[in-house]
Amino acid sequence: MDNFFSVTNPGYLPSQVVTKSALTQARKHLSHTAFIDLNQRIVDAYYVDHPELKTWHGFRLCAIDGSQFRLPDESDITKAFGVNAGRESQKDCPLALASVYYDVLNHISIDSSINHTTASERECAASHLHYAQPNDLSLLDRGYNAFWLFSLYETKKLSFFHACKNQPGLTIQAIC
Repeated sequence: MDNFFSVTNPGYLPSQVVTKSALTQARKHLSHTAFIDLNQRIVDAYYVDHPELKTWHGFRLCAIDGSQFRLPDESDITKAFGVNAGRESQKDCPLALASVYYDVLNHISIDSSINHTTASERECAASHLHYAQPNDLSLLDRGYNAFWLFSLYETKKLSFFHACKNQPGLTIQAIC
């Protein structure tokens, strides 16, 4: 806090006005949505302030992908995310699904989420589209094959590339 006030108010004389304990207690009341909003404002401002960003044929290339990860085995976490059955030789543990909408040429996470492990990667992808721009080309791996998701892209007039499983004698390559 002293560092913050010394930067924002050059005449500030450092003094321990806020104790570490008080800061920790106050932090518990801070909503996680404040960080989501702050991140989105920073991303939006970055794109406005940097018009020279890289594109591919005029498209902002954006990958969407998700991954499960293990969480600490604590009661409040298991209450929020549940517990997944471990394999035969593993203990049950809480898992979460992280999903990211990522500008691959400029290395910017446009949107991300941490979800209950039962969440669908496709549903996460659909929620990322709230942050899509008309010149985005979403890159989707073959786990995102769902006609309803493709229809959502069409309805929103957004472009996507979907990797399909290779079938013998069938070659399909398309950007919609």
